[in-house]
Amino acid sequence: APLCPRNPCRTVCPRSMAHEEGSQLGKHSYWESVYAQELRLLHDLGEPGEDWFSSHTGNGRLSGFVRDTARRGGLTRDEWTRMTVLDLGCGNGMFCCQLADEGFQSLSGWDYSSSSIALARENTTKWGAASCTIALSVVDVMQAGCPAEGPFDVVHDKGTFDAIQLNPAA
Repeated sequence: APLCPRNPCRTVCPRSMAHEEGSQLGKHSYWESVYAQELRLLHDLGEPGEDWFSSHTGNGRLSGFVRDTARRGGLTRDEWTRMTVLDLGCGNGMFCCQLADEGFQSLSGWDYSSSSIALARENTTKWGAASCTIALSVVDVMQAGCPAEGPFDVVHDKGTFDAIQLNPAA
């Protein structure tokens, strides 16, 4: 498989695959493979995995946006830190870790990839705040019967709906 020019540790480059006919980005098997590889990299190199769209949302920009939006809405720190947040398609779990660093205390991450949830569990254990709860679950939002968690004050998506649109079954 070709090496990714942005990250030579990866054997595939998601950005280039998005333009190929029959994109792999919409396939469950693709994400299982990506997150299994990222879990191996975590074990081998201590790297938490790729921060998708990091040039736009990395370095706490997105978690800071959630915090600042709550503040602009007139919520006190005590109120916004108690908001329940769902990261839909949580991937490696690092957005939940960033929210924990901001002070959020009730976080959930859902992904349909069991490899993703395994990686997210290790990452949130290693980098998540000990003072908050991060509940991680394997959930396929395309199937009926989502967990009875919720309601959520904030639901975040950073690419899940794009992947759904690339799914041949969607």
